[in-house]
Amino acid sequence: MAELVDAHDSKVSKVFITIMASLAEVERENISYRIKSAKSEHKKQNRFLGGHQPFAFNKTADGKLEVNKKEAEIFKAIINLLKFT
Repeated sequence: MAELVDAHDSKVSKVFITIMASLAEVERENISYRIKSAKSEHKKQNRFLGGHQPFAFNKTADGKLEVNKKEAEIFKAIINLLKFT
Protein backbone atom coordinates (compact mmCIF):
# COMPACT_ATOMS: atom_id res chain seq x y z
CA MET A 1 0.00 0.00 0.00
CA ALA A 2 1.23 3.53 -0.84
CA GLU A 3 2.47 5.71 1.96
CA LEU A 4 0.61 8.89 2.80
CA VAL A 5 2.83 11.90 2.12
CA ASP A 6 2.48 15.23 3.88
CA ALA A 7 1.61 17.60 1.05
CA HIS A 8 3.12 20.62 2.80
CA ASP A 9 6.58 19.08 3.18
CA SER A 10 6.77 17.32 -0.16
CA LYS A 11 9.18 18.76 -2.74
CA VAL A 12 6.74 17.76 -5.46
CA SER A 13 3.99 19.88 -3.90
CA LYS A 14 6.34 22.87 -3.72
CA VAL A 15 7.10 22.52 -7.43
CA PHE A 16 3.39 22.18 -8.19
CA ILE A 17 2.54 25.29 -6.19
CA THR A 18 5.32 27.24 -7.95
CA ILE A 19 4.01 26.17 -11.37
CA MET A 20 0.44 27.09 -10.44
CA ALA A 21 1.57 30.50 -9.16
CA SER A 22 3.39 31.14 -12.44
CA LEU A 23 0.32 30.18 -14.46
CA ALA A 24 -1.83 32.47 -12.31
CA GLU A 25 0.59 35.35 -12.93
CA VAL A 26 0.50 34.80 -16.70
CA GLU A 27 -3.30 34.69 -16.66
CA ARG A 28 -3.46 37.87 -14.57
CA GLU A 29 -1.21 39.64 -17.11
CA ASN A 30 -3.39 38.39 -20.00
CA ILE A 31 -6.57 39.64 -18.33
CA SER A 32 -4.96 43.02 -17.65
CA TYR A 33 -3.85 43.33 -21.29
CA ARG A 34 -7.31 42.43 -22.62
CA ILE A 35 -9.04 44.93 -20.33
CA LYS A 36 -6.62 47.74 -21.28
CA SER A 37 -7.10 46.93 -24.98
CA ALA A 38 -10.89 46.93 -24.68
CA LYS A 39 -10.89 50.25 -22.79
CA SER A 40 -8.58 51.79 -25.36
CA GLU A 41 -10.84 50.64 -28.20
CA HIS A 42 -13.96 51.97 -26.45
CA LYS A 43 -12.23 55.30 -25.92
CA LYS A 44 -11.33 55.50 -29.63
CA GLN A 45 -14.99 54.88 -30.48
CA ASN A 46 -16.09 57.60 -28.02
CA ARG A 47 -18.00 55.04 -25.95
CA PHE A 48 -18.77 55.32 -22.26
CA LEU A 49 -16.19 53.38 -20.22
CA GLY A 50 -18.23 53.05 -17.05
CA GLY A 51 -18.02 54.73 -13.69
CA HIS A 52 -19.29 58.27 -13.24
CA GLN A 53 -20.55 59.91 -16.38
CA PRO A 54 -18.30 62.85 -17.26
CA PHE A 55 -19.72 66.32 -16.71
CA ALA A 56 -20.92 68.01 -19.92
CA PHE A 57 -21.61 64.68 -21.65
CA ASN A 58 -24.71 62.54 -22.10
CA LYS A 59 -24.73 58.83 -22.82
CA THR A 60 -26.68 57.86 -25.93
CA ALA A 61 -28.74 54.69 -26.35
CA ASP A 62 -25.87 52.97 -28.18
CA GLY A 63 -23.43 53.75 -25.34
CA LYS A 64 -21.60 56.65 -26.94
CA LEU A 65 -20.94 60.00 -25.31
CA GLU A 66 -22.26 63.21 -26.79
CA VAL A 67 -21.65 66.77 -25.62
CA ASN A 68 -24.34 68.36 -23.45
CA LYS A 69 -24.16 71.95 -24.70
CA LYS A 70 -25.70 73.52 -21.59
CA GLU A 71 -23.28 71.77 -19.24
CA ALA A 72 -20.38 72.43 -21.64
CA GLU A 73 -21.02 76.18 -21.34
CA ILE A 74 -21.01 75.89 -17.54
CA PHE A 75 -17.74 73.93 -17.73
CA LYS A 76 -16.14 76.58 -19.95
CA ALA A 77 -17.27 79.30 -17.52
CA ILE A 78 -15.69 77.44 -14.60
CA ILE A 79 -12.41 77.03 -16.51
CA ASN A 80 -12.41 80.74 -17.40
CA LEU A 81 -12.98 81.66 -13.75
CA LEU A 82 -10.09 79.46 -12.69
CA LYS A 83 -7.78 81.15 -15.20
CA PHE A 84 -8.39 84.54 -13.65
CA THR A 85 -7.97 83.54 -10.00
